[in-house]
Order: sequence, then C-alpha cells, then structure tokens
Amino acid sequence: MSKIDDIEKEIEKMINVGNDGSGFGDPDAEKAHNRRLQYLMNEKISLSNKKHTVIEWITVLIAILGLGLGIYQEFFKH
Repeated sequence: MSKIDDIEKEIEKMINVGNDGSGFGDPDAEKAHNRRLQYLMNEKISLSNKKHTVIEWITVLIAILGLGLGIYQEFFKH
C-alpha cells in the first residue's frame, strides 16, 4: 500500500467522525480535527505533485533522448 492510500483512508475516517451526530463536545477538539484534516489533504496533494513531477522529468528525458537520436541519424548516419 502506498502512502497516498494510507492518507486517503485516514481522511475518510476523519470525515466520518461527525456523521453519527455526536459532535466533538469541545470547540478546540473540532479545530484540531479540522487542522489535522487540512494537513492530511495537503500532504496527499504534495505527494501527488511529487509523483507527477517525476513522471514529467522522465518524459522530458525520453524526449531529449529521442531528439538526440534523431540528430544522430540525420547528421552522422550516412
């Protein structure tokens, strides 16, 4: 299981905390809950962005290699 999946499960648990109608009882507990939820959502976005950045760099590397191969074939392979 990936870290993103773990974060998604924890977010799901935290979202379902108030669904039974019991509430938090303490305003500070609700604030702490909301801060933790926002932190987890931010962490999930950050991990997703890192994953996309790696994919983008791999794509750029493949494009550069393809360009190099094209230049080699055009100018040095006669």
